[in-house]
Amino acid sequence: MTTLQNGHRAIVSCTVHGYLDRAGNLLRHAPILKGYLAPTPWPWKIDLTVASTADPSVAESIPPGILPSIPPGTLPGGLSSVSPDEPNPSPAAPPTYYPTIADILDADVAQPQGATVQSGIPDVQGLPDGSLVELSAKRIIGVGVETIESVNYKYVDIAEDLPATDSIRTYYTADVPETSRVNMITGQIRHVGTIPVIDVDTGPGGYDPQILEGQLQAAAQGTIAWAKTFQDGTSLPIQYPLTGKIVSRTFPSAPSPYGPCFYIQEQN
Repeated sequence: MTTLQNGHRAIVSCTVHGYLDRAGNLLRHAPILKGYLAPTPWPWKIDLTVASTADPSVAESIPPGILPSIPPGTLPGGLSSVSPDEPNPSPAAPPTYYPTIADILDADVAQPQGATVQSGIPDVQGLPDGSLVELSAKRIIGVGVETIESVNYKYVDIAEDLPATDSIRTYYTADVPETSRVNMITGQIRHVGTIPVIDVDTGPGGYDPQILEGQLQAAAQGTIAWAKTFQDGTSLPIQYPLTGKIVSRTFPSAPSPYGPCFYIQEQN
């Protein structure tokens, strides 16, 4: 197995056989060839394996119409190698982690900023379409449903903790409570107009599940996971205390600056 440049998985270095009838027509449904101890012999069988270095005689030996979906190209017999789908020994690239939303919004796109203004086409903002991104530890400032071109999408608006005000809209199929916080989110950058958004597992702007089906991990308010999404030194909101936790270990004599301290965990 290998991973193609477009992220699809593929079998490489395999042999493909086609089974024909007496007249040389390809059988769309292969005969039952599996015996109890050995395959049943079949005299009308053809090797359909084609490589980019295929000899003309190989291509000419394949009956017409058997490979109708392969576009014409440079190889003999109308066969060609489609470069975007050629095997790539390297796995698909994972999302790139960005510490802040501003890193996504303020990134330079592949096209020069301002280059299209004279033609009347506005510049897009932030990373280019298809960029795979990861963010963590963000607050949620809004959830809802947005209709774009007659399609309804659930959205989750996420933002940095104050005093920063940068925010970005994300699209996700599951329900997320507005009182929770984002532990981790991955997705692909798309644009609604000129504004970048994150398509997690759905969304406008050309979301492609073959590139990446992202995740959104939300931490419920009042949980330890929720508290851990705040930056170091942040005072947790006094109206949302961590209650109902189990003290799992204490360090009453631990030296400063770490002690005295204790560990807590969820009941479940």
